[in-house]
Amino acid sequence: MPIAFRNIERARQEIAQLHGELLQLEKRVNSVRKSIGKAITELFGTDRQAFPALAEAALAARVAEAVVSRLSIPTQAPTVQKQYVREREAAEYMGVKVSTLRAWRLLRSKNGPPFTRVGRMIMYSTAELENHMRAGLVPRRG
Repeated sequence: MPIAFRNIERARQEIAQLHGELLQLEKRVNSVRKSIGKAITELFGTDRQAFPALAEAALAARVAEAVVSRLSIPTQAPTVQKQYVREREAAEYMGVKVSTLRAWRLLRSKNGPPFTRVGRMIMYSTAELENHMRAGLVPRRG
């Protein structure tokens, strides 16, 4: 289940952390690639290729794919963010329950984000959700 970010700063911190972890993973993969190259050279000499069907780069790529699959890191690019989301997705995005969104809406509370009604369907603009959450930021004590 995806993590619901409460604000942009937390999302940036999470992305920076993931970036650091990916850099560490890349270093580990490069280390494995070098050790495989050394082992092949020691076993078969520099003038003879160990696996003619598998070039060293292809072998390293397969090792990297295996590592990534075991770590369950998504290999696909993130999908484009929707302009409007339904009530459940809005609640997950904000980190609140659906019942909280409904209460805000039914009581016409100023605590709730603006919404759009299409027939019986309730939709929330992702930009408005972001603005609503940004408006609620509390400054740090200095």
